[in-house]
Amino acid sequence: MRSRRFRTIAASLGIATLATTGALVTGSAAQAATAACYDNEKTFSLPGKPDVWVGIELCIHHTSADRRVAHADVSWDGSFLGGKRFDGFEVLIRIERNDTVYDYEWCDFTDTINSEPSSSHWYCSVAYTSTADGGWSADGAVIYNINNDGDGDKVWDLHGTPLVT
Repeated sequence: MRSRRFRTIAASLGIATLATTGALVTGSAAQAATAACYDNEKTFSLPGKPDVWVGIELCIHHTSADRRVAHADVSWDGSFLGGKRFDGFEVLIRIERNDTVYDYEWCDFTDTINSEPSSSHWYCSVAYTSTADGGWSADGAVIYNINNDGDGDKVWDLHGTPLVT
């Protein structure tokens, strides 16, 4: 599981970790968290094709005194018999402070998710520099369009991360 990887990295850096349902927060008890993640997952039912499971680990890191980096680690798994799975599969990742968006990035995974039966560790990231402390998080959404379902674009709102400094 990817969360274990973050706990291992945090432990090697001497950072205490606290895991909650779907979320991972790192920092010491004496200070506010400097990194947090949340695992999102969804299974997509595709007409005439095997279902596809997609997992997106959304994370925010306070990497220096003034810099925050948000990223999404996108993975999927599903049998693939050929053909097109999605007409569109785009990930939006946002850096927010107290629910106000400060920066964002769109990443288009349509060609990749259509050509690879399963994959892991496709990244989408955005960084923002600010001297303001506290209240920072990563949030996002997926805009997807399942091929041949006749429904057009749909939105999968991702669960945001816990707050960091």
